[in-house]
Amino acid sequence: MSHADTPVAGTPAPDETPQKLLDLSTLYPLLIAGVLVLGVVIWQLFLIFETQRWHDGEVPSPAASNWFDLNTLTVPLHLVRTHNLGIDGLKPLNDPLPLGPQAHATLRRNLVVNFDRVVGVVINGEARCYPLRILAWHEVANDQLGGVPIAVTYCPLTDSVRVYEREHDGEERSFRFSGLVYNSNTVLYDSHVSSDDRTLWRQIDGVAIGGPGAAKGWKLKTHSALLLPYGEWKEMHPDTTVIDGYDLLYRKCYGKRPYDTYYQGEKLLYPLEPAPDETERRAFTRTLIVSAAEEKKRFFLPELLARSEPSPLRTEVGGVPIEVHYSNRPRCVWVTASTGTNNPSTNNQSTNEPGASDFDTWVGYWFAVQTLDSPPAKK
Repeated sequence: MSHADTPVAGTPAPDETPQKLLDLSTLYPLLIAGVLVLGVVIWQLFLIFETQRWHDGEVPSPAASNWFDLNTLTVPLHLVRTHNLGIDGLKPLNDPLPLGPQAHATLRRNLVVNFDRVVGVVINGEARCYPLRILAWHEVANDQLGGVPIAVTYCPLTDSVRVYEREHDGEERSFRFSGLVYNSNTVLYDSHVSSDDRTLWRQIDGVAIGGPGAAKGWKLKTHSALLLPYGEWKEMHPDTTVIDGYDLLYRKCYGKRPYDTYYQGEKLLYPLEPAPDETERRAFTRTLIVSAAEEKKRFFLPELLARSEPSPLRTEVGGVPIEVHYSNRPRCVWVTASTGTNNPSTNNQSTNEPGASDFDTWVGYWFAVQTLDSPPAKK
């Protein structure tokens, strides 16, 4: 072969087709999708990291916030701590979408099953439940039920549920996550433009502990609520609606249980006074409080589960007949008015109608009950 027949280095052979340059415009959709996926991954890792920090018991520094006037606090400042997520670190559920049970199961692919815990509320004949799988990622839902503006609140630290009317002092309020914790209980705030107008509210009893509301001695009006298995609630209220959460970043969050390690470890993450008295029972014992006619009774889940008779326990408080229901899966305890039969009444505490019941009830951990029995004084 002559030199004329020899291919010059760097040129294609006669039988080879030159390669086309890659069109970068075709990569733009892939780059955008990649950035979105990376954002979701970073968010998920952040949530896991923050949750692990809670479980590891890392106590944040004492609260010193520019968002609230802490000089107005009516509680001991040394028991107020900043939450790792900070102010508005959890987004409230505002006007959540209510769905029928079947529609919810279809949309959320059976995210909530019969043995999941839900918060059940009925106002003016309208029944609705709030799955803890969803509510735990927001801790407050600003909703309207039966024509009444309500805030459904949940504190995972004390495992306590409270439902409050949002209309107070002639104003309809919306509640948000303050990023503060007092005595191991979530502190909420009502959203106003000026920080001077923000009132801080204790989740466990709706008492104002900071801001203008604290100086006026404000306390939110409560509505009765039950914390019980989803299957039990649907049986009591077949026409119930179920709230839906947010999409996008929250969709995968709802399938996780960020506080399971905390519950299993039974280790307090924040300062608490008085220190839990565990002489008779563990600090993390789920406790039901029922009050009627100046009488108050406590029912402890482990003791109820140890009974030889099946649920419910029929008893009375302040002369009012009640039935205390309990389950091991999920571990929860709730109360209804007694019917004298095996069927829970639908015209009782479970309906939450004004005047439909002569007793009040709430549930939380034993250490939280003790903080209400003996609140620490401001030094």
